[in-house]
Amino acid sequence: MKALILSFMLVMVSYSLNAQSLEFGIGLGALNYSGDMDTPSFSDNITNTGFGLQLNARYYLNHFIAVRGNIIYGKVKGDDRKSSAEWQLERNLRFSSSYFEGAILGELYFLNFSENSASSKLKPYLIGGFSFFKFNPMTDYRGVNYELQPLGTEGQGLPGFAERYSLTSTALLFGGGIKLMINEKSSLNFELVAHRTNTDYLDDLSGDYVAYTEILEHPELYQNPQLAASLSTRKGEYFGQGYDDLVFVPTGTTRGNERVNDYVISFMISFNTSLSSDFGRRSKSAYNGQCPTF
Repeated sequence: MKALILSFMLVMVSYSLNAQSLEFGIGLGALNYSGDMDTPSFSDNITNTGFGLQLNARYYLNHFIAVRGNIIYGKVKGDDRKSSAEWQLERNLRFSSSYFEGAILGELYFLNFSENSASSKLKPYLIGGFSFFKFNPMTDYRGVNYELQPLGTEGQGLPGFAERYSLTSTALLFGGGIKLMINEKSSLNFELVAHRTNTDYLDDLSGDYVAYTEILEHPELYQNPQLAASLSTRKGEYFGQGYDDLVFVPTGTTRGNERVNDYVISFMISFNTSLSSDFGRRSKSAYNGQCPTF
């Protein structure tokens, strides 16, 4: 991740030598998690939205295509307790995680506009690319937040189970946006982008339960085996049995859906400015009634 950020900075510096085609932006918005803790209700899922901050540098290859370096930092979260489904309320899991992503994106400005028309100030575009990101799912237990990955809540690290999952992954990004020109140098961009991650552990939830007794049988593999056992299943809290009265769930019982990886949906509003006063004129001339050729 550090190498990606360094590369991003070097790209921005090198492109500044050709400032007429370069712009920088800063944005604010929201990150919404979509995964195994999704609820049946769309409105309930919207409450699983965290904040997001964005930095970007955009370089225009021509009037229709741009490439962009993009950094997002924010928070994602999910909570079974917000669901209306009984099985999900009984599962009673929840998480929150930081989300730190560096991405390389391409943008395609695909519609024509008249230079003299008010619509020339609105420029829709498509977005696609890939990213590397870092995450760290945590949960609250007895008023304290704990990192979940070291605990191996689905038996990771036990004999016969997978190793603990990585806290870094990649994602494919696709979406769209609208650029609203403020003047010849500045614009507001509104973007909605789906981040299809290559991990199913953004929420520390993917496969099957491991019986808490198996965790307690291998205390040498855990820094805190009792905590790992307590957070592997939280059904007892839902049934009002207290924190220490664990519910036995047989190993292999379905806990999550390992067939579908997690998503992050980002909505960002960014302010962007060019280093050259001819940016607006160049952008307007892009839509002179001619179709792009490839």
